[in-house]
Amino acid sequence: MPVTSTLNWTPPARPKKERDKIQLICDLIAAMDLTPKSFLTAFLQNPDMSAAYQRRYWSTKTGVDGTILLVKVIRDTVQETEIGEKKWNDFILNEASIIVQTQTPPNGVFPKGRFYSSKAIKTDFFDSDAKDLRDRELIEEHMPFLFKLVTNKMRLDLTPPSNAEDSDDEDSPLDDSEAQEPDLFGDGPDAFRDHRERVVTTGKTICAMVAFLANRRHNGLQISNALTFLPCGVTERVNKYLQQIGLTSSRKTALSALKTLGRAAESNISKKIGNKSKELIAPFICIDNLDFEQTVHTKSLGHESTTFHGTWGYIHQIDRSFISSLPQDGLTLQAFKESMTSASSVEIHPKSLYGSISEHLHWKQVLKSQIATVLLKYLVKPTDKKIPITTTPPTVDQISHSRPNITMLKLMVASDNSSQGVSEVFDGILQQSSISDEDFYNRLQVIDGDLGTCTNIQSLRNIRIPNRRNEENLSSILTLLGGAHTLWNIASAIFSLHIGNSADRRDSGAWRFLDSMGIPSDKPVNKKDFTLMIQSMEKIHEATICHFLMIVMGIENTEIKPEKIFHQSY
Repeated sequence: MPVTSTLNWTPPARPKKERDKIQLICDLIAAMDLTPKSFLTAFLQNPDMSAAYQRRYWSTKTGVDGTILLVKVIRDTVQETEIGEKKWNDFILNEASIIVQTQTPPNGVFPKGRFYSSKAIKTDFFDSDAKDLRDRELIEEHMPFLFKLVTNKMRLDLTPPSNAEDSDDEDSPLDDSEAQEPDLFGDGPDAFRDHRERVVTTGKTICAMVAFLANRRHNGLQISNALTFLPCGVTERVNKYLQQIGLTSSRKTALSALKTLGRAAESNISKKIGNKSKELIAPFICIDNLDFEQTVHTKSLGHESTTFHGTWGYIHQIDRSFISSLPQDGLTLQAFKESMTSASSVEIHPKSLYGSISEHLHWKQVLKSQIATVLLKYLVKPTDKKIPITTTPPTVDQISHSRPNITMLKLMVASDNSSQGVSEVFDGILQQSSISDEDFYNRLQVIDGDLGTCTNIQSLRNIRIPNRRNEENLSSILTLLGGAHTLWNIASAIFSLHIGNSADRRDSGAWRFLDSMGIPSDKPVNKKDFTLMIQSMEKIHEATICHFLMIVMGIENTEIKPEKIFHQSY
């Protein structure tokens, strides 16, 4: 309802110019023994209904923008002088301090608060989803003002540059800069994305550090860093400094958390190996050999360098949906033994190794895509980009990409890489579980390992023949080679067997290909360097295809320089 005037007076004629209006209002305020500032102060603080009605929209959605504009005008007026600017900065600092003091993570133990006890920490604390949730709650709910203040200080111009040529190609595949993770060092292919991610990461870290220094029970980031720094070899002295600046928790807290996680891991390992969930097939056990040396600088009697032979591994629980798709009667130990017995009498014919017509057609498309890739990469440049050239092989039958259910085993020390060492590994696996020897060896158990591990298990099985007890003859153990180990063995065979013979020009060897491409190799690549072997195989394969293409094109005597050789006629 409108407010009626309580004064019995007639206002003067309304001026037309703004300056005359302002002067008239100031004269009226002065006539009431007030100043403009005292009038605004009394108007905003007066609890009377008439004054409240006049300012009813100042803090609402309808009029708050106008109120902020008024504050900005006052700011500009105050900052016209040096002392006014200083006073204004002090005022804003005080107001910002009040905001950051009120915005803080909730107290209490997780999930009600943000305190993570080292005696109750769980493995899901390290999940990427849990970490993203902690970061999002910190910067969006608990400390948004400080986060925006810090990021605005670091953020310059984050408007991405426009590119008309790239914007039209919406169906093009992701390039390397889009498919890879952002480079927080700032020297990646996408500088804008790198800078943005670096700013956000720094802002989140600063907020977590401030929250921890204000209250040491807000320790989400710190306990995570403490458990990361410890196995990475960070010394206690450096860890103490990082704790002082709010980046990590104490070493004592980290060790306490490790004990808690260790007890949970022991229980989980025992449950998985014991197959407490009553799955049709026991979880796979994947193992690999590991040798590490304890080096002693100053040697003496009984005090010298020692090499330890160990085995590490993990338990892989197969997805239930995959197991349900298999015939149930074929997953038993009896079915496995019958299959192994009949396998010795199976005749293998060459035609059984041939692929089907569809597989041959697929392989043909793969070869064409490889030839097109090498052609466009080293030799030619297409004159018409509108004509599509397939450089990716056709899609194969993809396996499930769901996250595997993996549980790491405790490191086991074995005597050496032999049949006796394998026996000690089995004993070490049983010691980590609550299952008995009889139950473990009387079920179908799949062991995934490299070629040496599979050979040692077979050697141990041969040593114990004849024996009818499953606990000793290992007849229930099925050894498998993993996909990586298979590629590893193939690559190792290529570089070990194809060394070459300098007396026979026809026996060039794989290493000579690399030497011709400017990659000196006096001896085969170390078989333990799996990645380098696979990369070398790819380079040799590309060089072979490139050589054949140059012969077909009649440019076999042309030297390929670091830049591409483009032939517009192709």
